Parts: sequence; structure tokens; C-alpha cells
Amino acid sequence: MLGERKPPIVLRVYDRTLGAAVAQRFGFENVRSTVDLAIPWFIGAALGLQVLGTFSVGQRSFMVGGVYVRLGSELDGMRMADLSTQTRVVAITRPGRPDQLHPRRDTRLSAGDTAYLVGPYRELLDTLRKGQDVQQSDVVNPTTTS
Repeated sequence: MLGERKPPIVLRVYDRTLGAAVAQRFGFENVRSTVDLAIPWFIGAALGLQVLGTFSVGQRSFMVGGVYVRLGSELDGMRMADLSTQTRVVAITRPGRPDQLHPRRDTRLSAGDTAYLVGPYRELLDTLRKGQDVQQSDVVNPTTTS
């Protein structure tokens, strides 16, 4: 209908399956779900997590985030190799030490570190939460006396 001219086309489709069908039928190359890209921002903000960005690869949504590792959290002392297989730590900043880019699998996170991660948003949100949560069994109840 438009001949050789191919102007950008923007459709708002909330159903992922319908969006994929429309993209396939009309040969659209770049199909992005605004809902998929926005969800991690809203969930991260509600949980008090540091979400730095979102992006899509094909039909999968990914997120970039930062987490400050709290003393006694699940991430405190964890090796890179023990993180989710789809979550990647791309950098670690440590007070008084040089930043570490692309840490090795045997590198351990420590309280006070800030780790910057990339991964599928559901897994990454879970990992970011682990840096903030302190194990309840490790917390001393101030009202308990010995």
C-alpha cells in the first residue's frame, strides 16, 4: 500500500501472543512490549531495588540492576558461580578498592560491595532482593536476654 516507503509503525498490543502473530504476519522486525519493559521498573521500585534499565532480546525481557550487599544477606559471601545461571555480574565496586569488571566465577561478594547485574528480570529481581534481605536466624533479637 505504501510502496517503497516504510514509515515507522507503532501499535499498542498488550497480549504478547497477539503481538508476535501480528509481527510475523506483517513482517515487523522490531516488536517490543511496553508492558514487559515497564514491569521490572515498577516491581523494582516497589521493592526498593535499584533498577538501572530494561531491554529486550527477541521476545525476552532483560534488566540491568545494582545491589548493595548488606551484612548477613544471602549474597554476603556468595561466589559468582553460585548465582543463577542466567544472571551475570558485570561489575563490582568495593569501598577503597578498584572497581572489578567481569569478576571471575570464584570471586565472592562481601558486605559493602555494590554488584551490577544483567539478566532476565524475574531472576534478577530475585537476586537483587537477596542482597537486601538479612537471614532472620542471623538477626539477634534485641529483646532477648542471655
